[in-house]
Amino acid sequence: MKVHIEWQDQHHRWHHYQTMHNEREAFRVASNRTQSTGLRHRLVDDQKRLLDLLDP
Repeated sequence: MKVHIEWQDQHHRWHHYQTMHNEREAFRVASNRTQSTGLRHRLVDDQKRLLDLLDP
C-alpha cells in the first residue's frame, strides 16, 4: 500500500508532498516535517482515505 504525505496551506488546501510504501516511515517523515514547518500534515492511502492527521 502506498502512503501519501500531504500538507495544508494557509488557505486550507491540501498539497502533495511525498509518496512512501512504509507507513511507519511516512509517519516519522510527516511528524518531523510538521514540527519543522509548523504546518498541518496528513497521511492518506491511494483512495484518499485518511490514515493520520498531524497538527503542529
